[in-house]
Amino acid sequence: MSKLFEAIFEFQKDSREPIFIEEQKKVASAINASLSQNYLDDGNEIDLVKGTIAALNKTPGSRFKQESLFIHGNRSQVQFDYYGKTAKKEMADLILVSTMTYRSKPVLQKMTIVQAKKDTEKMKASWAIDSEQLHFLSTWPVFTGVKGIFPKKEKNVVIDNSGCMGSYLLYREPGDFVFIAAPSLGRFLGGKKRVNINELTFLQPPTSQINGTNSFGNQYPFPFPDTDPDEWFYMWEKYMHRYYKMGLPMPFLPNNAGFSVLGNQLIALNVNDTVHHLSLLNIGELIFSSQADIGVNENAYRLLKTVLRYIRELHPNEIGELALFRYMREDVPIFEGVDMRGISVGLVHTISEIGQG
Repeated sequence: MSKLFEAIFEFQKDSREPIFIEEQKKVASAINASLSQNYLDDGNEIDLVKGTIAALNKTPGSRFKQESLFIHGNRSQVQFDYYGKTAKKEMADLILVSTMTYRSKPVLQKMTIVQAKKDTEKMKASWAIDSEQLHFLSTWPVFTGVKGIFPKKEKNVVIDNSGCMGSYLLYREPGDFVFIAAPSLGRFLGGKKRVNINELTFLQPPTSQINGTNSFGNQYPFPFPDTDPDEWFYMWEKYMHRYYKMGLPMPFLPNNAGFSVLGNQLIALNVNDTVHHLSLLNIGELIFSSQADIGVNENAYRLLKTVLRYIRELHPNEIGELALFRYMREDVPIFEGVDMRGISVGLVHTISEIGQG
């Protein structure tokens, strides 16, 4: 556990370095430019997702790195109960994965499954939301596969601990998007079927409340109850002797107490803010930890691992480190009986590299 604590402290420190912030800004600027061109070309939602991926792949970094691709095929569909009737919906347009590495080794990883929506010429910065798909991404009912990534006969249960296992990218002119967690959008909409940017502005919390929870839950004062007391003593001693003097807040306190990384950001109103929080691992569900006694979402990790097997077979040279990271959890099985021809989805992987010296 002491190595994890050290990595998290260093993450907080390195994320404030000018080179890290500069690389965030470069990525956001590249995405804005790409989306602006997509709008000029009258692209649809998938074109916008592809444009986002293309921008990421053209923006190399050393501290904040990206590797992404779009998998062409039939869209994956799932089937679930929706208020007494059977609903069939596509899975999503994008899988968004962020990994924190410490000295090039993966330490923590988060993921969210994203549906993209585009505004229209007549209804700018306003989006129609399908109620059945919102229900699926918000509540994760028991479901079966229709085609694609999930087997047809197997019942699947996905847990959403963060409130951000499912999410939306709401694209808007001239080349921007809003990121919002599906449950947050669902609570706001109520019975409505459309939302606009002005309404979403009221959902944006003040800065002091942005990271109201952390990635490990709020089990204060000991989010990891199985940790040896000597480890806790080491953590506090290290913090007081080094990181406190740097002005860095202590992680794992209630409401994160100003700790800016590994939070739980549920809405970001533009590309710049989304990239910022993505780089700090503030977005998504925790699916991997190098520390075994930290609870992670194994079903979500299983989904990602299955997609990575598909990529390895059909696109072996298009994505690098994430394909290697599939070995992080050898004990987690992949889904069997999958129609591998039925996967059509974008995959974005960002890497926040800590401890380079």
